[in-house]
Amino acid sequence: MRLARLVDTAARHGLPGHTCLKRSLVLWYLCRRRGVPVAVVLGARPTAAGLEAHAWVEHDGVVINDEGSVQRDYIPLSWTTIGRRA
Repeated sequence: MRLARLVDTAARHGLPGHTCLKRSLVLWYLCRRRGVPVAVVLGARPTAAGLEAHAWVEHDGVVINDEGSVQRDYIPLSWTTIGRRA
């Protein structure tokens, strides 16, 4: 998705402290303003040091701002999903 690439480029070149969560929330906001039904998904996976968390945006169950492998590599925390309608 073009908007996802624009948000990622802006984050890399202008936003201090850009994180997956900040990028995902910006993309979610911009998509929702345009009427695109997207959801921010927060996931976690075990590591040797404990847990690692990650955030990404999905449209119709497809990851639009990251590799599709995040759905396999992270366990979604459904209670933290933002923007998904029941």
